[in-house]
Amino acid sequence: MNLSLSSAALSAAPPAEAPANEPAMPNQPVAIIDTQALQNNEIIRVPTVWDFYWNQLLTSDDFRSDDAPAPDARIIGMQPWTRIQDLPADGYATYRMLLKLPPGGKYGFRVTHQFTAYRVFVDGQLKATNGQVGEDRSTSRPWRDNSVFYFRPASEYTEIILHISNF
Repeated sequence: MNLSLSSAALSAAPPAEAPANEPAMPNQPVAIIDTQALQNNEIIRVPTVWDFYWNQLLTSDDFRSDDAPAPDARIIGMQPWTRIQDLPADGYATYRMLLKLPPGGKYGFRVTHQFTAYRVFVDGQLKATNGQVGEDRSTSRPWRDNSVFYFRPASEYTEIILHISNF
């Protein structure tokens, strides 16, 4: 799955450059975006750092408590779970990352077509679906489509959660 990000033309002002020496959030999967490219309204591929949770469909609420689930793996880039661990092709999972974006802008995501079912949440809000995500063959329905959606970051770190099922 490829995620592409652009600064929307409707943005009120170009985003400000974040300080280069700002520390990342500890123990979190943080991807930092090239703000210069966004200021130039370029479409960029999101440099993804994901926490991976096998056979779980987690929400933002699951990560707000002190006993948040530990990931099964932390991965760089988007890849099938069969390459992450010795897992079967059939199954379902949650991928989660935090995206460091300049506040105040309007951004758009383009998710390229997939041969599976997925849901994309941004800061807890459902933004895109493809097919029907489920926990088994009877509750999952794959589909193949592209998705484009827009959002405004609620804070400095935007949470992206993907639910994916493949049966």
